[in-house]
Order: sequence, then C-alpha cells, then structure tokens
Amino acid sequence: MSDVIKFEFDQPVEVALRFPEPRVFPPSDRFPGAEERHMFSTTDGRVMYVTPLTSARIKALHLAQGECFWICKRKNGRITDYTVTRTVQESQPQPPAPVAVQPRPVKSNLPERLYYSPNELPAEPPSELENKLADSIALVERRKQAQQAPAAEWASHLVNQSCALVDAYAAVLKHAARHENVRGEDVRSLFLSAFINVSKAANGGRNAA
Repeated sequence: MSDVIKFEFDQPVEVALRFPEPRVFPPSDRFPGAEERHMFSTTDGRVMYVTPLTSARIKALHLAQGECFWICKRKNGRITDYTVTRTVQESQPQPPAPVAVQPRPVKSNLPERLYYSPNELPAEPPSELENKLADSIALVERRKQAQQAPAAEWASHLVNQSCALVDAYAAVLKHAARHENVRGEDVRSLFLSAFINVSKAANGGRNAA
C-alpha cells in the first residue's frame, strides 16, 4: 500500500507525478455534499488526494511526466486552499511589526532645554546672562542671611536681659514681703530707678543719686 502524502499548513511539499492524469473517486454516499477526490501517483511511490480545484491547477501547469513542482496548504480566512507552483513558495509572510512612533516633543515657548524631548541632546552650557542671573540670586541670599544674623543675636540678647530683670524683680518683691509697711508701688519705683542708674553707669554716664 502506497504512502499518502500529508499536507501541513504553510509547509510546501515537492512532488513529481508518475502519471499526468489523476484517478477520480466519486463522492461517498455516506457524506452528502462531499465532492469527488482526485488521486495522483508520484515518482517516489507515494500518492496524494486533492480536490478537483487543486487537480485543475496542476493540469494548468502543463507539467511533463516526472517534472517536479510544489504544493502548499494554506489558510485563507476560514477556507483551506492549496497553491500549486513550479517553484517553491515560502510560508505566508508575517505582517510587519508595528513601527514604534516616537512621541512628539512638547511644544512650548520656553527654551528647548527647559522641556523634555525624546531625542534630547546633551544640555548646552549656561549662557553668560544665565550665569549673571545665578550670581545675582546668590548675592541676594547672602545679604538676606547677613541681615538676619544681627537681628537674631539682638533678639536673643533681649530675651536674656528680660529674663534677668524678671528674676531680679522677683527677688526684690520677695525681700520686700518681709516688711509690712513697704508697698508694691514703692518697690516697683525703687527697682526702676535702680535699673536706670545701673544702665547709665554701664554706658559711661553718671550714677543717679
């Protein structure tokens, strides 16, 4: 029994006919609507069964006995088709891969180096104007810090001096509490006079009597 050629999708098969005319088998009564089959014998002792359409395509090539040709089983949508050619045809070409579309750069009125571009080149060195602007900003920051430093020192000195005055006044009040005939107003007046005299002496003035 001869081997039957099996056709796989997109796999071209080379054959050479032993006889140019096929043997026709009518459709079987068990398969209503089926079409007849055409059997060809090949020179290597195999056989192949094809449809009447494929058989007609083979005859259309007007092949000589023993001449090689190619048959390829293909899928055309939902229909199975067979191509018949004298030369081998490669498998169905694959659809080309989609070409990656480069995103367009963001449109802006700003200089190009201030917004992103997919093909961004190395940044250009800053211009002379930009360098001067950066130097001016740095100078303003240094001046601001220089002005804030004395203010912070003065505020700290004021806090320390006030705390010392509070402690001194509290000590005076505590001492005055020992005397029944000393009023709070008198203590405050004496404390302020003493503080004024001490301040004048610290500044090189004359002591008050």
